[in-house]
Amino acid sequence: MTSKDITLRLFKYLYDTHYPIIPNSYIYNWESDLLAVNKINGYIIEYEIKISRADYKNDFKKLDKHDIIKDAFELKCNFEFTPNYFYYVTPPGLIVKSELPEYAGLIEITTLKPRIVKKAPKLRNNKPID
Repeated sequence: MTSKDITLRLFKYLYDTHYPIIPNSYIYNWESDLLAVNKINGYIIEYEIKISRADYKNDFKKLDKHDIIKDAFELKCNFEFTPNYFYYVTPPGLIVKSELPEYAGLIEITTLKPRIVKKAPKLRNNKPID
């Protein structure tokens, strides 16, 4: 499964409940693989797509990104520089739930529909329009 395959399946999964859905954007201080705004509550969800173990491990070399997200989660402050939720999105079995940082959720893209393995905790309460 390629990154493009995962992105397309995730886009289809989010289509009815999220708008806009923005691939490869630089809203924060890093590139986001996919950002989506929940139509009901206005929260921004970042989806980081990983297709290999090496790709997943390399993501943690982006120290600024992970430090900011971790601080938002641990300090419970409403940083404007983070999404409301942060998910890794992978093929099935790529990441073990216990390997995830506590601030991240995990969605596996299967042939049927995406499966939420771990629900992401809320990183901040305020919405982009607040």
